[in-house]
Amino acid sequence: MKNYYTIKLLLILVTFLSFNIITGCGKKGGAGKLIKTHTEGDVTVTIKGSRNYFKKGQNTFKLFFTKGGSPFDAGKDVKLSFYMPAMPPTMPEMNDNAVISPASNKGEYNGSAKLQMGQKWTVNILYANNKKISFDINAKE
Repeated sequence: MKNYYTIKLLLILVTFLSFNIITGCGKKGGAGKLIKTHTEGDVTVTIKGSRNYFKKGQNTFKLFFTKGGSPFDAGKDVKLSFYMPAMPPTMPEMNDNAVISPASNKGEYNGSAKLQMGQKWTVNILYANNKKISFDINAKE
């Protein structure tokens, strides 16, 4: 009977460890849910947050920069802004700037932004001496 419980415990442990290895738990950059990945040339920007989307109001997130598949330092002065064009006749264009700061790992940055509304926004990221990456996201209400 003792061997039965030992084998059962080992099977549970092996299953748990296999799941963590397969899903990448504990891997750098693994924390958070994927909001968006965008690649231009050999540079990829990945945004992750506590939800897999941005929403109207306050949002916190992490930015990950990779070049050729490896993390790289995008500089101390990374900037991220959300842009929405005017919708005549009543709504002017909107620009919401995020606060971005380097995190402890190479190529990782912490961010927070307050979006005025849910809808389609263009994300503009300036990095590494004014190189620019832009892509669209849809924020929820």
